[in-house]
Amino acid sequence: MTHHEDKDQPTQHAFFGPLLFGLLLAITMHAFQELSQATALPIIVRDLGGASLYGAAFSAYLLGALLSLVWAGFEIDRKGPFSPFLIGLAIFASGIVLAGLAWSMPSFIAARALQGIGGGTVSAVTFATVTRAYPEDIRPRVMAWMTTAWVVPSLIAPAVAGYIAEYYNWRWIFWGILPFMAVTAIFASPGLRAIPVGIPHGNGFDKTKDALRIAFGMGLLIWAIGIKPSFLSGIYIVSGLIIALMPLKRILPTATAERRLRLWTAIMLRFAIVFAFFGAESFMPLMLIELHNYDAFIAGLILTGATITWVTSAFAFSKWKDRFQVRVWISIGMSIVILALVMTIAVIQSLVPAWTALIAWTIGGLGMGATYTAVSVTAMANTDKGREGATGTAIGMAESLGVALIAGFGGAILNFGTRAHWLMPTTMSLIWVVCIAMAAIAIATVIIVFTEQNEPKTKG
Repeated sequence: MTHHEDKDQPTQHAFFGPLLFGLLLAITMHAFQELSQATALPIIVRDLGGASLYGAAFSAYLLGALLSLVWAGFEIDRKGPFSPFLIGLAIFASGIVLAGLAWSMPSFIAARALQGIGGGTVSAVTFATVTRAYPEDIRPRVMAWMTTAWVVPSLIAPAVAGYIAEYYNWRWIFWGILPFMAVTAIFASPGLRAIPVGIPHGNGFDKTKDALRIAFGMGLLIWAIGIKPSFLSGIYIVSGLIIALMPLKRILPTATAERRLRLWTAIMLRFAIVFAFFGAESFMPLMLIELHNYDAFIAGLILTGATITWVTSAFAFSKWKDRFQVRVWISIGMSIVILALVMTIAVIQSLVPAWTALIAWTIGGLGMGATYTAVSVTAMANTDKGREGATGTAIGMAESLGVALIAGFGGAILNFGTRAHWLMPTTMSLIWVVCIAMAAIAIATVIIVFTEQNEPKTKG
């Protein structure tokens, strides 16, 4: 038995210990922040000005996460997760403080990028910790428990954030979570210290340079998509794609030949499913406020149902994952998401009452819970020993790229619709159609790649 394998054993008891509580609290804190920000963003934009930068507020966070994910994954494999976790929390806290102090949309966007750098680091630590510290047979249950960390925030964060933004001061949405960061560090730190190091792959400096190239290329792409179409903007778009795509192969985690296709497919699926679901969810409050005259408080409540059904279906997958093949779980889940997206288009077009959005998004959460968990468990099970940090980086980058791209595309569609004098329902519907197309691509990928002979493992 290797030294690495010896050190794995002491950490497996942590499933019921302070480590799990600390990780759950970290996710809860992140959930509060993201749900609150999504709900209050229309009010923040109204206060600070710069409506054309609405999508950039989402993209900035995710591009910041890209920068930190690569560094964090390498450091987790080299030194263990403890120090990257504390560094990530400190940077995230700095972004929270600055967001509350923002005096303009550009300053707010810069603060969101700083939050992304910290949040990306914490995300990589969480994924690597689950893979490295918990036995394979309970990982689906750990992932299901982690989805419960979104329940309380989903029940109260949108409503509380909407009320604070509408009737008090939106800045306290950010400052209010600062005390919980210290509690998170206290509970998570002992367990994170006990987790062994992995096997770093490549050079950390080179990987950080690759992350900078990807973030710069994606930023250029998203910016170019949002400006007035021209020959020059086309050059920017192509340049951004080239700059971002060239380093991607070096970022992808290595694996044995048997596992590589399944692992890389799981990473691509994470990109597609978050693009489809969270892309629409990012613009849901804006749609309800602008088209149906809901206030931020009510618009936030619409997002609540999805989290409850998400958790329900995540636990259903953890309990019955062996009854159906992974491709069945993912295909059915994303089909349900498409149904929810189509129902929401009916709300946008005023074909059904606006409250139907609550039903639609509750159904969508049912599809996403099992799908998201199935993809995560598949990636974990097909990760080589000691490479958990690298896989956590790739999964986090896929998620960040997915949400950043649809935020950029959505913002560009809004700007183009304004310049073209489109009606708002037409513009919003086009954003949802793009999300439906990506969900369909996810289903097609599962059907093509995860054949009977190449059904992915959910156990390592």
